[in-house]
Amino acid sequence: MRSDPAPATRTERHQTMDRWQIEATSGGRIWYLLDVERHTAWIDLASTGHPKATDR
Repeated sequence: MRSDPAPATRTERHQTMDRWQIEATSGGRIWYLLDVERHTAWIDLASTGHPKATDR
């Protein structure tokens, strides 16, 4: 969150939300969507391995 102030967005539940990721383990990631309207974070994906989506 600190290094990318403009995250990817995704449409879910008929609403466009910011999609963030956080490193949970040395390779695992948790991807989540911020639902500002409901003050809720929706977990989109949790993995123990390093996902290809984070490669640049």
